[in-house]
Amino acid sequence: MAYNGASRTSYGGGRGGTAHSDGPNGNLNGGSGGGGGGGSPYPAWDGGAGNTPPISAANGGPQGSPGGKGYISIPGPSGPGQAAGGGGGATADGGDGASGQAGVGGAGRASSITGSAVTYAGGGGGGANATTSVGAGGAGGGGVGGGGNPYPQQAGSGTAGLGGGGGGTSGPGGPTGILAGAGGSGTVVLRSPSASCVSVTGSGNTVTTLGPGEKIAKFVASGNYVVNE
Repeated sequence: MAYNGASRTSYGGGRGGTAHSDGPNGNLNGGSGGGGGGGSPYPAWDGGAGNTPPISAANGGPQGSPGGKGYISIPGPSGPGQAAGGGGGATADGGDGASGQAGVGGAGRASSITGSAVTYAGGGGGGANATTSVGAGGAGGGGVGGGGNPYPQQAGSGTAGLGGGGGGTSGPGGPTGILAGAGGSGTVVLRSPSASCVSVTGSGNTVTTLGPGEKIAKFVASGNYVVNE
């Protein structure tokens, strides 16, 4: 969205890691997700860095946390006990993979700007192989990991409008169709005094009135925030 001539972008949680990997494919920064991706397990690579791209504290940052480390019980990309790390959320790191359990997604951030408490930008849960439990998505719309025990489970997508990271998957060693979950779309909310007169452009974007008249502009798609004098 555009506000006062500047662009504002909504960021979300990082995706969960991939459980079966012949390279450090989980070691990726969060990209537009903000939170770091979870680490793949061979041999226990770290997750990606959070706060990517960097947002300063003055502008509400940091915007995301690092992803968790991956785990593998024996050397080699095809060994049992593969557990990827969880994706980083807005306020918490993704959980590390461990024996029998993939990492959970990091928790997102709660906000009451709309008048009700809503948690946004949870990290995606880590994927797992057939002997390991998948990671749960983080609070704030993170998707559950895929693969796992019982096998196979489809990875969950992040919740639309909350910016949750998609769950990781069992990777190329798993059956066809076990794909990582998609990240959830984000939301931008602006709250203005009751005396203000505002409008928005863009499909699906809205302005509502809260309590004594404060204006809540909610963006679910690109658009403009217009102050009518």
